[in-house]
Amino acid sequence: MRYVFLCALPVLLGTLAGFGEPLGVGDSIQAAIDAAPEGATLELGPGTWTANLRIGKSITLKGAGAGESVIRGAVPGMPVILVSGDDVTVRLVGITVAGAVGEACAGGTRDLCPHGILARAGARVEITDCEVVDNAGCGLFVAGRAEALVAESSFARNGRAGVWAHDESKLTLIGVEIVGNPYGLIAASRAHVTARDSRIADNGHDGVLIADGARVYLWDNEITGNGRVGLCLDVPGCYRTEREFTGIVRGAGNTIPRGEKEGANRVAAYCPRGLAPLRTRLGGIYPPLSPDELLADFPGPIPAFGSPEAPVTMVEFSDFSCPYCARFAVEVLPDLRRAYIDTGRLRLLFLPLAAHGEASRKEAEAALCAAAQGIFGAFHDAMFAYSHAGKLPREFDPEFVRPLVAEAGGDPGEFAACLAAGTYAEAVDEIGRLAGILGVRGTPTFFVGNWAIPGAYRYEVFSGVIEMVLREER
Repeated sequence: MRYVFLCALPVLLGTLAGFGEPLGVGDSIQAAIDAAPEGATLELGPGTWTANLRIGKSITLKGAGAGESVIRGAVPGMPVILVSGDDVTVRLVGITVAGAVGEACAGGTRDLCPHGILARAGARVEITDCEVVDNAGCGLFVAGRAEALVAESSFARNGRAGVWAHDESKLTLIGVEIVGNPYGLIAASRAHVTARDSRIADNGHDGVLIADGARVYLWDNEITGNGRVGLCLDVPGCYRTEREFTGIVRGAGNTIPRGEKEGANRVAAYCPRGLAPLRTRLGGIYPPLSPDELLADFPGPIPAFGSPEAPVTMVEFSDFSCPYCARFAVEVLPDLRRAYIDTGRLRLLFLPLAAHGEASRKEAEAALCAAAQGIFGAFHDAMFAYSHAGKLPREFDPEFVRPLVAEAGGDPGEFAACLAAGTYAEAVDEIGRLAGILGVRGTPTFFVGNWAIPGAYRYEVFSGVIEMVLREER
């Protein structure tokens, strides 16, 4: 690598938003950042800069590509790039962040440590086409209420972890590689982490370690060849710890090999065993969904089929305007009713999710108004029969549903008043919030035990999952 220091450069090229002329920076990259207006884009040519940067304004640092434009730390105990401050968005594109040094954090606290990139407070950092390597701490540490969006980047050979999300931070990883670190990805405290289409491999200890109340969503990742467990919770039985896990792990389609397979994680694919469904195409959730806890404070009636005494409960997020939901209701649900619901083995809770605009929102409120009158089953069947036949109005029409209510034995006037008053608008909002927490990405989506069923699969898929959960309940 060729080292080029700012003192030997006439300028560091910068393109300002709305200006388009180069920005002279003298001999200091930090001075260039400090002098640049909000929203500026500073373009770094090929070379290596020795600097520990503090960024407290919205700005873009755009390099010539990872391995071409390098920012290397020098001050012991400090991050190479510190991004801090509310309402600050920093974009890092095409650069290498390397060489944070020091055995301890600066000042003896954990606020400033030798990470490659540290985002804290209410800042947002967007990292694209970068590599973050050979830092004494973590490659990326996200803390406080900070947000980080990382795409097509790599984190390798960092001293503690590739990426760590802590406190109430939010982290999204898309197409990222986290390889060759002691730990791959750590999510702790109350962090909210989504990883999709990423590779978390060949880390010395765990690939993904999740603790405390973190909410982690893993979609179609490769978690392979890690030195201990591929996907692990920091709980008794998996670690020597007394910590309790109060968060959520949700996902599907993850490659997490075990045993003697090529690329297998050395000790185990996952721990605890309840994480196993995350390796399947259907996917799953941990801990097993508890409908009673999930809906303990629900501000409305809960539409349901079956007995509250059934040993297994399945939760459905659905939408009357969704053709796949209609297919399930017409083609699959009748068989499930006969085999499981009517025989007292399964209860189905129906949560109307407003996924298709204002019409589906009013339909969701209508479902709850029907449930309040005790006519939900008949209303459900009639609405989905029309939807399946393509006869449901595109715009919600209260006059269309009035005869459905009357035929179901309800009071059309009371029903109309319920809709007009928006009696269950808050409940529909709550269903949307719960869907977000549970990682619902479309309708219909079902949860039963540790399993998720994301779509209108054939009857055999539902019966197979239900039978597994029934066996676990015995």
